[in-house]
Amino acid sequence: MPNNRRPFLATRLFGYVCIATSSLSPFASRAQTLSDKNVQMAVVQMALKDAEQGSYNGIMVKALGRIGDATAVALTKILADKPISDADIPPILLVVRLSQGSLEGVEETTDRNPSTTLYLLHSLSQAAKDPKIVASIEETTAYVKSQRVTYFKMHPNE
Repeated sequence: MPNNRRPFLATRLFGYVCIATSSLSPFASRAQTLSDKNVQMAVVQMALKDAEQGSYNGIMVKALGRIGDATAVALTKILADKPISDADIPPILLVVRLSQGSLEGVEETTDRNPSTTLYLLHSLSQAAKDPKIVASIEETTAYVKSQRVTYFKMHPNE
């Protein structure tokens, strides 16, 4: 491995350790973990970078699964100043899918309703030019909607 990649890998490893420690520590309050908007933003940024490289890990899956719709809020902030190309969309879709995997695990009840996620997906479908990318967005939208329907059938009072 070239020496110029070691600091980058060390920084990412340190970030994963910090997230794992804060997520798994029984002494950490929820306000200091995934309920904190800054922590959510950092988790989503790291997950998006991993997805852009074609990978993800269990720590990210667990963290994104606890954030839910707030993932779309963070993605919107990350992508706000950037023109979106078709090549940017698949990693975004991966992060969205991971965040909507199990709505029972989402900490904030308001983030169990994927309204911002659906808006983000609609915006991406407007930006996409490749029919295969548009089809992937439609598949992800259907997945998010099915997860929502399943969750609200099981929890009708929310």
